[in-house]
Amino acid sequence: MEYINQFKFTEEANLAYEKGYQDGTIPDSLSDVKNIVLDQEVVSYCSEQGTYSFDIYDFVNLEGY
Repeated sequence: MEYINQFKFTEEANLAYEKGYQDGTIPDSLSDVKNIVLDQEVVSYCSEQGTYSFDIYDFVNLEGY
């Protein structure tokens, strides 16, 4: 399912994504991460740099979902 930018992450989740993407821990695009969370409810990425987890509570508003 393609949700692309239909749902927005919180500012904190966006900052975590950017940090994880920049340090190479998160290889997926932001849209892909959102899609995974909406499909599976949670996703985690781990590396030597740290662990980044995203779940449905990282969305600003899920009304109507």
